[in-house]
Amino acid sequence: MRKLAKLALRREPAIIRTLFFLGPLVALLVPKTTVAVLIALFIVCAILALARGVDPRALLRIDVPLALFGVTAAYLFLNATWSLDPERAFTTAAWFVLIVLMAHGAARALAHWPKRSLCMAATAFLAGIGVGTAFILFEAATGRIATLALYHLLPVTQPDSLKGFSVRDGEIMRIAPSELNAMVAVMLMALWPALLCMVARLGCRKGYLFAGGLLAAAAATIFLSNHDSSKVGLVASLVVFACAIYWPNVTRYALWLVWCLAFAFVVPLAAAAYKADLHQSDRLPPSAQARVTLWAYTAEQIPKAPFLGIGASSTRKIDQSLDNRKMQWKKRLRTEGFGWRARGRPCA
Repeated sequence: MRKLAKLALRREPAIIRTLFFLGPLVALLVPKTTVAVLIALFIVCAILALARGVDPRALLRIDVPLALFGVTAAYLFLNATWSLDPERAFTTAAWFVLIVLMAHGAARALAHWPKRSLCMAATAFLAGIGVGTAFILFEAATGRIATLALYHLLPVTQPDSLKGFSVRDGEIMRIAPSELNAMVAVMLMALWPALLCMVARLGCRKGYLFAGGLLAAAAATIFLSNHDSSKVGLVASLVVFACAIYWPNVTRYALWLVWCLAFAFVVPLAAAAYKADLHQSDRLPPSAQARVTLWAYTAEQIPKAPFLGIGASSTRKIDQSLDNRKMQWKKRLRTEGFGWRARGRPCA
């Protein structure tokens, strides 16, 4: 073990630079690999911390947040037992628990890294995000020309399902918008950590300059895409950030309040939106119209099980027979596997 620890520390710079550059880059370009990237990052963070003599128990030491998460996880698994789609519900709960524990453990491990290692990781992370964002911007601006060229050059790289693709004489002419939407969604989630990391790493003057460039590139990419959720998320995050600069405490408490009120009033608001025919409003994008319908339908099921719910992943299965549910689950496993995938629009 000591030899392995010494070897890991000796190779630490190369390991950190490689993984923290390729990890974000691969996750941006191939969103389905996000979970695999997170697993790899957690393993490396933990190994390098343990190589420095950190007690393994310190990585997952139980505190109040972790205890509250444990209660939530227990409820998710209990809820899955009466789900109409138990396999999907248990799988989702398991992934949720795994991801949260890995993120928690990685954060604890990073707290034991020396400043030099953290700086290397931050620099590599920013480089990966920057290259990935530049590529996605190029793809959005050119109609996915690079990906189309790859598909034509290496047909084996084409996805199994060409739903939403434009195909002529067996050749892909246009890629489904949802393929880019997944990349845009991951990019937006990585944007604010990257911006904060950039300012902390480069200092105020250079940091704000480069952060502004990254923000501009990400914003251009998002608005060139048709991913409406990311557009709303970007605008909302900018508003919150601007408020937090001038009124940090007020903004924090306001976010807590809005979050709690959203849980308290989501059912009547969803029902009211549907009754107001917002699902047919031309002022809303198609994805928002679909969400109004889905949320209203889900709200109608609440009175049937107001306290414990009807079971995770049950809403879409209510009107299906048991055999059809199993068939749909097997089909999903064949086409998507167990990887996480950002979606550009909900399934109606």
